[in-house]
Amino acid sequence: KNHTSWSVIFLATFTYGAVIVPILHEFNPESMEHIIAHSESKCIFINENIWENLDKGNIKLPVFSLPSFNLLQSENKKTRNLTGKIDALFAKKYPAGFHPEDVVYADVDNDDVICLNYTSGTTGFSKGVMLTANNFAGNITYAHTLELLFPGERDLAFLPMAHAYGCAFDFLYALSTGVHVTLLDIIPSPQNLIKAFQEIKPNIIITVPLIFEKIYKKRILPIVDKPIMKTLLQIPGINNMIYSKIRKSLIDSLGGNFREVIIGGAALG
Repeated sequence: KNHTSWSVIFLATFTYGAVIVPILHEFNPESMEHIIAHSESKCIFINENIWENLDKGNIKLPVFSLPSFNLLQSENKKTRNLTGKIDALFAKKYPAGFHPEDVVYADVDNDDVICLNYTSGTTGFSKGVMLTANNFAGNITYAHTLELLFPGERDLAFLPMAHAYGCAFDFLYALSTGVHVTLLDIIPSPQNLIKAFQEIKPNIIITVPLIFEKIYKKRILPIVDKPIMKTLLQIPGINNMIYSKIRKSLIDSLGGNFREVIIGGAALG
């Protein structure tokens, strides 16, 4: 699920030079176990509620919980011992404290695969898509040319970070722009979203059709579906007044501060 700890692991894996394998939390346990095995993953970071539903007998890898980073499982004695000494080892390596000059990134070619992104699929098990550094860089660079966001602005990230769309634009692009990103770590129901929109007041909204369909059914359809409203909407002049009020209500519901709404990659005018 979306959480700052997920973002930390994502960037740490990139900069370490390893390949990240994000898994959507909506996947069933069987699919998750298949992805872990098929991707030949070496380590797992997972929410404990999800870990409880997996078959531990099928997973022989070190497993760390999110967001606590506690070790949940490891058959390797060295891993277990080192995990309990991380703070001490870190302090020993950096006795004067950790500074910007201590940051060293792995030398990874932009054509190298850095992410295996598994889709839900329509038949059989999930299919893994190999994404290179250039795949992400291309999307981020293109978004910068569009000037979707500006430093200091606000973004509400409610699409799954494990999905390439949300990851590239709500997370990586926004972060590279110097935007304050708020991660929604609860179910993006219409009620939760509207509350978050009104609190955060994002400058841009990046979403998918299903989300807006839910908001429409929850906030607008009950109004326009009333018999008297259907009649009033047929009257010239009055209908424009009603549509204007509905539009204002919808804009206010979305925080009232956005310049643009992007749905499924296409901008709404």
